[in-house]
Amino acid sequence: LAKPQPEDFVMGSADAPITMIEYSSLSCPHCAKFAKDVMPRIKTDFVDTGKVKFIPRDFPLNKPAVQAALFAHCTSPMLFYGISEQLFKTQDQWLTDNAVDALAQIAATAGMDRAKFDACLANKDEEAKIVATSKAGQDAFGINATPTFIINGIKLEGEQTYDDLKALFAKLGASGS
Repeated sequence: LAKPQPEDFVMGSADAPITMIEYSSLSCPHCAKFAKDVMPRIKTDFVDTGKVKFIPRDFPLNKPAVQAALFAHCTSPMLFYGISEQLFKTQDQWLTDNAVDALAQIAATAGMDRAKFDACLANKDEEAKIVATSKAGQDAFGINATPTFIINGIKLEGEQTYDDLKALFAKLGASGS
């Protein structure tokens, strides 16, 4: 599981020497902060330069997070990252007791009609995959909180700063710009 799996969305070069896996919940404020403040710099300095491949994996902490993950997975692989970023940025809008209507509005702005959105949320096979990914992370790495990162087999729990990750990448043989 420390390597890309067939169901993973992989950002970056398949040949990148460093594999950075993030287990996150779309409802997690610390994950949102990472997505907004740290990941853009990691993407520019390490992913886009071929040094790191980034693999986001679902670890939903509640029902709205499962619903948001179902929506994100229902889009094309090309849209997955953008939708995930949008969901992190708009947590305060959709993270409610009834997340479905708010998520449907976000889906509509992304060009997905309500019938397709409802079908996405009703997709039990996809929901089972999301739950399986979460369970596999628990079993393989002892993950019980988000965000948790697995970087070339090294487990980091909680928020990580750009500088901490840059230092780890340097130790693993990749220097940034």
